Amino acid sequence: MSELSLVRDAMSTSFAVMDAEEPLTRAKGIFETKHPPLIVILEGEKFVGIVTERVLLKPRINPSAVKVASVAVVPPRLSPDDNMCKAARLMIENNLKALPVIQDERVVGLLTVKDVVSSCSKFLKGTKVRDVMTRDPVVISVDDTIGRAISLMRDVGVSRLPVVENNELRGIITLHDLITRIILP
Repeated sequence: MSELSLVRDAMSTSFAVMDAEEPLTRAKGIFETKHPPLIVILEGEKFVGIVTERVLLKPRINPSAVKVASVAVVPPRLSPDDNMCKAARLMIENNLKALPVIQDERVVGLLTVKDVVSSCSKFLKGTKVRDVMTRDPVVISVDDTIGRAISLMRDVGVSRLPVVENNELRGIITLHDLITRIILP
């Protein structure tokens, strides 16, 4: 495991930030225009938590009346000195595509799933897709409703669903698709 990169070697020091008192509508705008994996929420310099696009799917939330602090979640701690195995485990266990990197109680970076996979690519050479793919994935029919897609994603904890018709793959629908094409317009 000593060959694994450290978080500091792969993290980005550029990330979206909002003040805890700002409305959720501003987060919607940031997700729509900049497409970050998450937004770091701060109260002054103090880390409050993160907001992901998934929060926009919650029913009965009025984005203009809700402050981001009230929907922010506190993710697990990741430090620049942690290795990629720990980062990957935390992302999987918490169903997150990115984690803020915290040092001395300050957010110093952001690590994404893409960063983890890129840093571990030398360990993945020769690995076959069939060895790591999800067998029997949850799918949705082309005739199902958007409401069903949102419910399935929420219930199963996934951000994308294969779309089938007569047991043939027709496409894929993602959380991002739902938010940018249905919820935001």
